[in-house]
Amino acid sequence: MKQSTKRRAGRGLVLVATLGAALVTATVGTAAAATPGQFTLCSKGGYDSYAAFPDSNSSTVIVPDGQCITLGISGTERYEIRIASNDESMGGGTYDPREGVTVTTVEGPGFVWS
Repeated sequence: MKQSTKRRAGRGLVLVATLGAALVTATVGTAAAATPGQFTLCSKGGYDSYAAFPDSNSSTVIVPDGQCITLGISGTERYEIRIASNDESMGGGTYDPREGVTVTTVEGPGFVWS
């Protein structure tokens, strides 16, 4: 495992602990619609991916292709999120815990924010 991968995975665990969130692995099926207080990332594009939270200098664990993770992140503060694969950012958006979001990576590479 590359050093940057280990560091990113470690930061993901810190993010989960810091936000008091639970990390839940989902099945390979289609992700459910967004739920308030939940950030879901599904890797469906034929590659592994992760979400970075630049404001807190942290990220999720790497999500293997065909799997999803869900973080319970509640509150009213918005979070800037960057979606990446293999240390390359694909773009991002703003997560609002009051609305929740499901991000699904797709072939290209790219992602769908819903």
